[in-house]
Amino acid sequence: MLGKTELQIPARAASRCALAQLQVRCTPLTLRPPANRQREKLELAEVFAIHVLEVEINDSVDPLEWLLGCSMPTRTNEQALERLGWYARRWTIESWHRVLKSGCRIEAH
Repeated sequence: MLGKTELQIPARAASRCALAQLQVRCTPLTLRPPANRQREKLELAEVFAIHVLEVEINDSVDPLEWLLGCSMPTRTNEQALERLGWYARRWTIESWHRVLKSGCRIEAH
């Protein structure tokens, strides 16, 4: 385990907002190319798996859990938290794209 962090979970229809206690882990992985593509002489891929698991929850709730694959070297808790911050911004970016596509009809031009 690299460390712990907290994440504010927004309120939803059936629940109040909550502060999740998260455990952060990371390990380097080597991914092999698919067996059916051996003729292509593809190289091994070095990646880092970042695993985040909510701890200290009651039994009636499924814990928050993320498993992220990252090509950026990730060996410390600070690096893992930076990568998680990047991932968390994904939702804002996707909302922005949805506005551009549907509200602004950017693809219609």
